[in-house]
Amino acid sequence: MSVLTELQNRGVEDVLIACLGGLKRFLEAIESVFSQTRAQFSKKWKEPLFVFILRQTMAL
Repeated sequence: MSVLTELQNRGVEDVLIACLGGLKRFLEAIESVFSQTRAQFSKKWKEPLFVFILRQTMAL
C-alpha cells in the first residue's frame, strides 16, 4: 500500500484500470487509495501481472 500512497503523493489522481493476476488483496489496497479503480482478474496468468493505465504521468 505504501507504493500506491507514494504514487498518490507524486500527483497520480486515479488509476483507471488495474489488471491483476489473481491478487485479490492488492485490489483491496488499490481501492483504499484510489476508490474509483476498475479491476480485472486474469485467470490466464499464473504469476503476478500489474498493468496500470494512469490518467496523468508522474515526474520522478
